[in-house]
Amino acid sequence: MSEVEIEIDVEVINVEIAYLSSLRKNACQAPPFLESKGKTIEEITEVFTCLDSLAISLDDMIGNTISFLENAKDSMIDVDEKSAKVLEELLKEGN
Repeated sequence: MSEVEIEIDVEVINVEIAYLSSLRKNACQAPPFLESKGKTIEEITEVFTCLDSLAISLDDMIGNTISFLENAKDSMIDVDEKSAKVLEELLKEGN
């Protein structure tokens, strides 16, 4: 059976986390509308309400992605450190 090697670059993960965080910080906000009795304003307000709901959902998704990447990175580093300790012990026993 052939081995599969997966290379994960922690720096790339950090760059992507920073990028996603900047997206959240720089999210644009829908401008408030003045009260009006026009049908067009009512329709535009409804569209902005839908867009605002989408923006909230997107923000949640980005936040969840950031959390996932941070947890994956931390787990990878932890497993790597534990593997290094096990390998070091095995090498000591072999000598």
